[in-house]
Amino acid sequence: MRPDNRPLYIPTLSVRPAEVRAYSELPETTKDDILPLFLLRPWLSAKDLQAARDRIIECVGERPFFLDLDDFYSKLSDRPASQDFHSIKNGHGDYSAWIEEIRNFPNAIPMLKVDKDGDFAPQLDAFAELGRGVGIRIRGTDTHKLDKIHEAMSAALQSTQVSLNIDLGDKFNKEFQELGARNITERYLHESRLSSVTFTATSFPHTLKGIDRSEIVERTEFINLQSHFQNPKLIFGDRGSSRLPSDSGGGGAPAPRVDYPTANEWVIFRQEAEDIDRQSAYQLACSRAIQSDDWNSEVRIWGTQAIERTSVGEDDIRSPASSTAARINIHLHIQRSYGDETLLLATDDDYVD
Repeated sequence: MRPDNRPLYIPTLSVRPAEVRAYSELPETTKDDILPLFLLRPWLSAKDLQAARDRIIECVGERPFFLDLDDFYSKLSDRPASQDFHSIKNGHGDYSAWIEEIRNFPNAIPMLKVDKDGDFAPQLDAFAELGRGVGIRIRGTDTHKLDKIHEAMSAALQSTQVSLNIDLGDKFNKEFQELGARNITERYLHESRLSSVTFTATSFPHTLKGIDRSEIVERTEFINLQSHFQNPKLIFGDRGSSRLPSDSGGGGAPAPRVDYPTANEWVIFRQEAEDIDRQSAYQLACSRAIQSDDWNSEVRIWGTQAIERTSVGEDDIRSPASSTAARINIHLHIQRSYGDETLLLATDDDYVD
């Protein structure tokens, strides 16, 4: 982290296999500079919610992190994990279950739950007593409860350190305008107890057919915001290059591909697998990636080495999930190191499977 103890990057990561693997495999020095926001959800088909808790604790270690619930998880089942998750999520103004959930994570900075008609005071009292600070997350769908959110912000700033996370989903410009995000930021940016402001979004394309590169819009917009505010409390954030989560199934396996992140773009290497098996298609896609002008062979992290190993016949990348994990891993490292070549190249020892 910086000398003022602020992180270089605040990515939002859902507790799903690709995102957890991508973060877990980061160099330790990269993790030290990142303050992730983990969105808790049941882990795959695990019986208990504890499985998801364990994944977070295992990959974060003793580092601090923000914690919230994954709004996009809506599956209902008889599994205790699902029942527990929804009992926490559907507090309807009574967030005692959320307070207890935070106590399961000694390093978690809690996101305050703010309902239009609910009482946030018990949460604030409990979290202030923990002494970790709090986060307040504003989503694009929160326009109807902005008055209540401002009330919560004002109350929180009187007693504890507050981090503001403005989540603009995949409609950055639309949500930005409708929330009045710039005005919200200007309203609180100079408060002494405000730790950080982060704008989170994702612009990773929903469809990649016919696309070979795409702009990382979140970074471009952050540069514009940084130029406007000129305040060190403004911290870059995004969804770690993930699309917004969905519980719906796809229409079959997508064509094999690898996505290579640069500082400002995703470079797409899609390989149709009509005449060859899928693993051979992944191998060809990875070979094209490392032979491209965009490839930086000096970045020695798990994601780049997974691409390199696959290009010579290993099976590190063999599915959409493993390809996504590699992309997110590279993206997290690059965005944490943005504009600093020393940070970009200073990594741990080579990855060993």
